[in-house]
Amino acid sequence: MEKTEKYKHFDHKADVLYEAYGKNLSEAIENAAQAMFDVIGEGGVKEKMEIREKTKSIDELVVATLSACLTESEIGEFIPRKFEVKKLDEKNCEISGTLYGDKKGKMKMSVKAVTFHEFQIRKEKGKVSIRVLLDI
Repeated sequence: MEKTEKYKHFDHKADVLYEAYGKNLSEAIENAAQAMFDVIGEGGVKEKMEIREKTKSIDELVVATLSACLTESEIGEFIPRKFEVKKLDEKNCEISGTLYGDKKGKMKMSVKAVTFHEFQIRKEKGKVSIRVLLDI
């Protein structure tokens, strides 16, 4: 697959809407997390914590994973900067990964929630896209 953009933001009246891309679902999830983190703030990757989720569907798994990244960064009081998928089991809807961030990072915007509104995963030949709406 040729090198493509990781994500693209779209105009939205009240919230943040974006689409993230990857050559597979793991990469698309990492890029969806990166798009959310770039909205939230700036910083390094000095702190880390493990994220694990299990759900009943892939859509729920992606939303739960992004939500867990948001929640854990708020609890840990750091600006999230990167999420790395360690293991993804699409059949059993399970994921584990590492969230990285920076306690001294600069906050740009507060995100209230990752929503199911306008959420969509599309799989095409050699490419996966995830559409996400963040409630701000």
